[in-house]
Amino acid sequence: MRENNLIPNSVTYGCLIDACVKNNRVERAMEVFESMKRDGVALNTIIYTTIIKGFAKCFNLDKALEIYQTMKQDEKIKPNNVTFNSLLDCCVRCNNIQTASLIFEEMKASSTSPDLITFSTMIKGYCKEKNIEKALEILD
Repeated sequence: MRENNLIPNSVTYGCLIDACVKNNRVERAMEVFESMKRDGVALNTIIYTTIIKGFAKCFNLDKALEIYQTMKQDEKIKPNNVTFNSLLDCCVRCNNIQTASLIFEEMKASSTSPDLITFSTMIKGYCKEKNIEKALEILD
């Protein structure tokens, strides 16, 4: 691409990151993400969220939260429903309902409204913890 004097943009990088994540190559996705930052290519919510999804797939909550914290530091980029739902999914996959609860509260405090996926993920998390009462409370 560069041999043809074409400069990759955030869409190009986003497609590559998505392909890496879908093929369980999240570390490679992170390399692409870092090269984006190094090249000064604009980051966006979709790119951050795709990386978070990648870490959810490989059960790495610490890295997902690290990416989320980096995202929050950029005042121009705001998490959306997919971002929050991906974080919640990662928490539930990693059996960390306490962190999921904190993120759920953060989501509600932001301008992002929980959706059906949000509530279903939280219910799943509480059911995995065998906290049926809390799952039923979320259902209500």
